[in-house]
Amino acid sequence: RADDLKVLLSREDILSLLDIVRRVPAPEDVIHFATSIVRSSRPKSGACPADVKEYLHWGASPRGVQCLIVAGKARAMLHGRHAVAREDILAVAKPVLRHRIIPNYHAEAEGKTTDWIVDRLLRHATGEPEPQARKQTFWDKVRATFRKPNAVAAATA
Repeated sequence: RADDLKVLLSREDILSLLDIVRRVPAPEDVIHFATSIVRSSRPKSGACPADVKEYLHWGASPRGVQCLIVAGKARAMLHGRHAVAREDILAVAKPVLRHRIIPNYHAEAEGKTTDWIVDRLLRHATGEPEPQARKQTFWDKVRATFRKPNAVAAATA
């Protein structure tokens, strides 16, 4: 019920906190890091990893970089630091980019979510190796066969 709700922060308090967060410094290398993540989300960009490109319809806009930086600044403050770091950008990347990236139909058909795409982008940005691949199943082989050009015609002939 609305009567049970207690006001914790006034409008002025929120605006004051937002002003403080915006004053937190962002080192140049962190800005470049956030920019590279967002740029790599655009499928027509040369920075987009090949394993991600095939699942993207639309990537994040330049506002995605701004939001990554501001969210990273807020996280840095919440963790008692006076400057945003790469770890802050990595921590806020999913919630910030999740709704700014539009997967294509191929991604939906393969069950690739925006979180999966963001994970791949972050691995690419940090140079983290891919997790150990699982053993290929019978159905994986069938799908791979039918992805090849003229595979359907060859299979039905």
